[in-house]
Amino acid sequence: MEEVLHCDQAKKDLVDDAHRPHGSNRRYFMLWAKTTKFSELIMRMEMIDSKMFEQFMQQEVAEHCKNFNKDKSSTNRDMMSIRLLEA
Repeated sequence: MEEVLHCDQAKKDLVDDAHRPHGSNRRYFMLWAKTTKFSELIMRMEMIDSKMFEQFMQQEVAEHCKNFNKDKSSTNRDMMSIRLLEA
């Protein structure tokens, strides 16, 4: 009988927590988020994202330079675009 009461109380706590704007589960998440393993994973993810973005931008600039035509009237705009992409 005690297990049933404990289970019912746990369900009630979860439902109450879900309806609170800042439930107590958030506290446990923040404790977990402060661990070094989590921090290392986030830093690694950000590094991978920035590397992928850099590679994408280099490909775009290379493609743009390959298709660049100096005889067109949009030369100045193209040059500005290349400079912005390389920066």
